[in-house]
Amino acid sequence: RVDALILPDKRVPALPAGVDLRTGRDLRALDPDAARDAETIVATIAFLGTAGGIAVFVSGFVVASGFAYAVARRRRELALLRAVGATPGQVRRLVLGEGLLVGLVACVAGSFAGRPVAEVFADLLRDNGFAPDWFTVPDTRVPLVLAVLTGLASAVGGALPAAWRAGRTRPVAALRESTVDARGMPLLRWVCGLATLAGALYVLWWPVLAEPAAALKRKGYVPGVMLLVVAFAVLAPALTGPAARVLGWPLRGVTGLLTRETALAATRRTAATAAPVLLTV
Repeated sequence: RVDALILPDKRVPALPAGVDLRTGRDLRALDPDAARDAETIVATIAFLGTAGGIAVFVSGFVVASGFAYAVARRRRELALLRAVGATPGQVRRLVLGEGLLVGLVACVAGSFAGRPVAEVFADLLRDNGFAPDWFTVPDTRVPLVLAVLTGLASAVGGALPAAWRAGRTRPVAALRESTVDARGMPLLRWVCGLATLAGALYVLWWPVLAEPAAALKRKGYVPGVMLLVVAFAVLAPALTGPAARVLGWPLRGVTGLLTRETALAATRRTAATAAPVLLTV
């Protein structure tokens, strides 16, 4: 029990044996609900960690899809640069520089909005019982620094596949007016997509068969869902044709025909557009 209270502006006398002095955060242990708060804060940290990981995953994926779409649309422009003497490395650095610029703008905006949004988010967590009543946003810049570094890495990493493809653009492509993409997918993409799909199915279904209770843990289903989305995004060019035919069949008239045939002709752009939507769903 608590037998005495020492005010902060008083000097603490010499403590006799058996007397425990608690200050600051240690006072929380005297709260009868301290054990429940400890469990709640662990759940809060787990929830925020999962949300942060998904946010990084989503941002990198959206950047990658956006730049894949941009490179597909700018194929003739990149080919003209190659025709006038630009090297593949220069083209790749151009696309990576654009990714870095997008990341910088996003990081600056996020740094200004991060603190106010975090305060609102903390209020929602407390009001809805997801966090203890004393939960607050720490007054530190470390999360902002980590967010900026992670955001830049995510932007550059997302733009890297598109930059590699842009560097492989041939100068002769500048003479082509057609927007029809080449048919088929590379063998390496098929292997990566099918392997990721198999890994996702294993991660999602093995806990159900081996230990059903483990299927409800976030460490099991969150990576499985992420792998599933990655698998469908990698296989999207191959799936675009059948999906466009099935989903476009009910569309009648000129608009439906134009939409369906455009999706079938520009499979890479259609896949790049659909990937962020798939991820959001």
